[in-house]
Amino acid sequence: LTFPLPNKVTNVLLQDPSSHMNLGAMLHLVGKLWEAEDHYYTALRLKPHDQATLINIQRLHKVMKAKGLPIKHSTTLN
Repeated sequence: LTFPLPNKVTNVLLQDPSSHMNLGAMLHLVGKLWEAEDHYYTALRLKPHDQATLINIQRLHKVMKAKGLPIKHSTTLN
């Protein structure tokens, strides 16, 4: 079941780092790891140095490494 969002709402959500971070977290939980990584990095681009996003990326990369999956984004996180 999907509900189409008006373009104005969609455009606002696409520019909101929290939306991308939350979507990344949900994708991470359901195992869509590369999609999660993309959304986490979009959130980080929109809100650099966000601690919650950085922590989620580190957790995601740990899972990806454990599964032997390549990491698309190779940015060093400190």
